[in-house]
Amino acid sequence: MDDIGKTLYKSVLLLSVTTILLLSACGKPKNDITGEDETLDNTRPAAIVDLTVTAMTVDGASLQWRATGDDGDSGTAAAYDLRYLNHEITDINWDSAAQAQGLPAPGQAGSMDSFSVTGLLEDSTYSFAVKAVDEAGNWSNLSNVVQAVCFDDYAVTFADTAFERVIRFYVNKPTGDILRSDMLRFGRLSAGGQHISDLTGIEHCRNLTALLLWNNHVTDLTPLSGLIGLRVLNVGYNGLSDIAPLASLVHLDTLQLASNSIADLSALAGLDSLSELVLSTNLIWNTAPLAGKTTIRHLALDNNQVVFVNPLYNMTGLDRVRLFNNLIEDLLPLAYNPGLGTGDTIWLAGNPLSAVTTDSLVTVLRDRGVTILR
Repeated sequence: MDDIGKTLYKSVLLLSVTTILLLSACGKPKNDITGEDETLDNTRPAAIVDLTVTAMTVDGASLQWRATGDDGDSGTAAAYDLRYLNHEITDINWDSAAQAQGLPAPGQAGSMDSFSVTGLLEDSTYSFAVKAVDEAGNWSNLSNVVQAVCFDDYAVTFADTAFERVIRFYVNKPTGDILRSDMLRFGRLSAGGQHISDLTGIEHCRNLTALLLWNNHVTDLTPLSGLIGLRVLNVGYNGLSDIAPLASLVHLDTLQLASNSIADLSALAGLDSLSELVLSTNLIWNTAPLAGKTTIRHLALDNNQVVFVNPLYNMTGLDRVRLFNNLIEDLLPLAYNPGLGTGDTIWLAGNPLSAVTTDSLVTVLRDRGVTILR
């Protein structure tokens, strides 16, 4: 064999050995078209789509779902991961959700699996979701998300027959027990002029977003303190002097407290979502708790004992300000409120305005387009 032949022979031999070594190292056959390892399991279990809450207790929830498979909807998955949160579960917050322990092994695809979660908080709402995984570590997509409230569905008692009559109308139960679950059936309650004096029982109306109780005889707002979903509250024309229970209602947008005997506004200091605040005809002189509330557009402080309006300087969202029949002399804070301008209105009649205010500051406001009603 000549030198060229020897060289060619050695090259072919080297290539063959290299190929054998590479195949041995890989150890697994490849698909001729895709080049993927044909022995790998790349098929994830199908997502569970029928997760259901079958029962609730004071501190637990029972759930049921149809088993998914190992590959899509066939076979048997390796394990489940069921999680829960006190708000909506999504793919984004999945890792931060509480993980249920002691889950059963998945049944064959199509069979029914179930599990009970315990240790939950009474009167709390939870979201639940589940995923399945196969033996290769392929996870399914997130299941459908279900919600449930942990509570003991006992009969609610009322201290005021007038209020009970209103509730019976709303739940359509002329007689018989009114259950806690009944009290969750409505989000708006309007009961003006119904001679109500005691709101005991309303604390179970956890889904209320609007409560209208004007022109009654209510003096104690304590039962409202836990209704944190309230957006609209009208308790005008009652007998209120203490509004401290309202401090927890941080989502209030509209609050009407007209014609009561309120002097202290400190409970409103943390209500930073208000856009309408009606405080007409009370005993208010100190408006300091309102300082910095830039979301308030309509403020009614007429018929009170207000002397100084300094806190209104940085309430830059104001467009309607009712200040008539107070003890106001100086409007300087309002004159320099940068939010007041064209289209806004201030009512000032019945105040002992100083000459400087009358001659200069009112003019400043009018020059900026503010309507001054005297």
